[in-house]
Amino acid sequence: MTICIAMHFEQYVLFAADTRTTTSWPVAAVDDTASTVLETDLGMVTGAGLTQVLRAVNARLVSDEVARVDDIHRIVLDEFARTKAMPWAGSSEAELEASLKRTGWFFTWMTVVDEAPVLRAGVLQGSMLDDLPDDAVMYEVEPDSVWLIPPAEATAEETATYLQQLEDNFRPLELFDTFEEHLKYHGDLCMAVIRDASSRFASVSAQMQVGIHPIAREVVITDRIEVDS
Repeated sequence: MTICIAMHFEQYVLFAADTRTTTSWPVAAVDDTASTVLETDLGMVTGAGLTQVLRAVNARLVSDEVARVDDIHRIVLDEFARTKAMPWAGSSEAELEASLKRTGWFFTWMTVVDEAPVLRAGVLQGSMLDDLPDDAVMYEVEPDSVWLIPPAEATAEETATYLQQLEDNFRPLELFDTFEEHLKYHGDLCMAVIRDASSRFASVSAQMQVGIHPIAREVVITDRIEVDS
């Protein structure tokens, strides 16, 4: 389990996620060296939730031919079904289902509207699958908005507090003199949330990664950053 944040500024999308992966089956282990923000054929991906599913989906998004957003939805459903068919030592069916509902991803991709490039971001989480409209494969992260996938241990109140902190301090690009200043401000904002979460929850690392997908430009993903830096 981990924490990840998506911010859509219309001209670019920012993802931030801590770098911890925790497994309890078949062997208990904690790894703070994972890359949790990855580049795909379409853009970027990051996620939080059940480690085995996250790793399987991310690996396929990087290695498989992913030409359309529908391919992402198909891969997620495939891996959910595969996970449900596995034997899970010490976990009940209800516990596994609860973990899958908390598991989710953020994605970015480019499209064209009226011959102009448009940057899209989306969120797909296990708890959303049954509520998606018939013509949708995921919910869109609209421009000028923030989404958060919280750690599994976070209460609804703690999650709401983190989201409120992000929303209250969200600023449009036009208020800054340069793109770099805007990016640093929001990177620091995400870092503050992840720093606090790492002090509260065992599933959250004190390291993070940031991914930036600017419109009509290449994706950039940072190395691991200490949240106390």
